[in-house]
Amino acid sequence: MRRFSQRQIPAMTQSTPYVLSGARNFRSFNGYRNADGEQIKPGKLFRSGALQHSSPNALQHIRDEIRLSTVVDLRRPNERELTPNPDVGAEQHQICVVKNDSMYLWQAFVECRLDRGECEDFMLNYYRLLVREPAAEGYRQIFRLLLEDRGPLLFHCSAGKDRTGYLAAVIKMALGFDADLIMRDFLLSNEVIRNSGHWSEMREREDIPDEVDWESIAPLLMVNEEYLKSSLDEMHKLSGGVDAYLSERLGLDGAARTELRRILCTA
Repeated sequence: MRRFSQRQIPAMTQSTPYVLSGARNFRSFNGYRNADGEQIKPGKLFRSGALQHSSPNALQHIRDEIRLSTVVDLRRPNERELTPNPDVGAEQHQICVVKNDSMYLWQAFVECRLDRGECEDFMLNYYRLLVREPAAEGYRQIFRLLLEDRGPLLFHCSAGKDRTGYLAAVIKMALGFDADLIMRDFLLSNEVIRNSGHWSEMREREDIPDEVDWESIAPLLMVNEEYLKSSLDEMHKLSGGVDAYLSERLGLDGAARTELRRILCTA
């Protein structure tokens, strides 16, 4: 059975994006600089898990302090039905990027029919699917929204780590951020999830048997650098490289990427 190693995540500091307490994996994009010394404008772009799980104080902060103009929900219709978004005073866009329902895998794991290795294989393939159609069409729609310069925008899925984490990485690729920094930010979800009590909440809500421990279920609840690397490998397979993929599959040619940097970045 394969075991992926986890890269050590440095402690969060003032130079890294802030994490909003009381909201699932809610964080900003500011705090990192790209190769040209630019950083994403503070208050411009946010990412998170499902908003329904946010505390009243967190929701009030989102409404009154962050003042989002747009929320993009990446979840499937059945996920949105189970945990609909609360009103945060923003325009809502529902853009499902993964059409198939993966709940069968979760249920099979909870019932102890799948082992850790099989779950790891599932996640590797899942990150390849994020690169291909029809997921790419959903991500193209989101980049079109970003290029409209709509003001503060939040995108989210359920846990804020896979569909959301992949999109956050691709945005940074398009903005010229360093590959190591992109990976570090991608893996930051692990620290946020571990510190949030998400596992205890999930165990109680899903009635997960006591014999299923954190270590065995980690491939589904955490992220690993091999997951994002499988997306990068798929980009190379489809287009020959990241830049070509961004242009050919996501509609981000040189002019679009320059405009995206003008909208999102500051020196």
